[in-house]
Amino acid sequence: MKKDFKYKQIYMGLREKIRSGEYSPGYRLPSQRRLIADYGVSLATITSALHSLVREGLIVTHPGQGTFVADRNVSDKSANRRSSRITLGLFIPGISSHPSGMLKGVYEEANETDAKLEFIIFHGEAERRQRCKEVLDGKIKVDGCLILRLPGYDDVVNALRERDFPYIIIESPCVHEGMNQILMDHRKGAEIAVGHLIKHGHERIAYLGPVRTNEEGGPNYWVQAKFEGYCNTLKNAGLTLDPALVVETPSDSYEDACRGTKTLLERAEFSALFANIDIFSLAAIDVLRAEGKRIPQDVAITSFSADENTDMASEKYNVSGMCAPRIDIGRAAVRALTHIIDRSVPRDIPYVEELPMTFLRRTSCGCA
Repeated sequence: MKKDFKYKQIYMGLREKIRSGEYSPGYRLPSQRRLIADYGVSLATITSALHSLVREGLIVTHPGQGTFVADRNVSDKSANRRSSRITLGLFIPGISSHPSGMLKGVYEEANETDAKLEFIIFHGEAERRQRCKEVLDGKIKVDGCLILRLPGYDDVVNALRERDFPYIIIESPCVHEGMNQILMDHRKGAEIAVGHLIKHGHERIAYLGPVRTNEEGGPNYWVQAKFEGYCNTLKNAGLTLDPALVVETPSDSYEDACRGTKTLLERAEFSALFANIDIFSLAAIDVLRAEGKRIPQDVAITSFSADENTDMASEKYNVSGMCAPRIDIGRAAVRALTHIIDRSVPRDIPYVEELPMTFLRRTSCGCA
């Protein structure tokens, strides 16, 4: 597969058929179900491709009827639809840490598009619902809501959806089916990190990560996607998944990571390790060195979020791994919400976009 997103390849293919006249104005595109079957991809990938065509003015969607090639004489007018400056509400819990990269991307894109930002801060469930009510009642005057890292609850989004109020979820730990969201491609990121170890010749690759639930007991998309990426990469390389090499810990703390690494050492031999989060790679290196293991000569390591913790790039650790496109996510969220507000994308189709990650080569994996 090329480096381009799958959705971009599908978008380019459909775009060429429209531009060439193979799909003429008024032509009804195949259903989403048919496109999913034809291309062998997910619904999110298909909707991302369709949204790109809508934004370009090449197709239009009529609820209950289907998606059609647009009349070229009236297409591509969405940029002129807004008559005044829009205000975007940034909906965030006041007690949590906010990823600076994502906020930087939000600020930059909003500034470049002349959109205003309004912070909608809440503390606890009751205040969260009250802020949402104030938005819907017009007491907090915003044209749409950016919802940062929605941690498992859907009440705010469900309330916004019932009133057809524009919103976008930014990098949530949970999959919110049927909702508008911008995500990092965690599964692909894990595949790249584990695949890099395989390229170095490793076959006994351990997995160290937290349990696959969120704080409310539901599935955690981030964790599940990374674990699936680990499993898929081993399978595609013809390697057997050894359960003894998989340790999932009760939390994402440094202490639990240390205990998990010791458990791995007691269970089986391994020459490489993939850490689900940054702190796990640091803990693993400390434990392995204490046991007389050299990094990367005896155990090579790659990690997720290799750019988030400053220790990851330090001389002591120098951990290879995935770099999250946080600024790009923030920018993409503002663009998506703007399109939803001015209706240049259909509101009856969930807007889902997954952004790729890049690999940082450092010494922990064996790269110079």
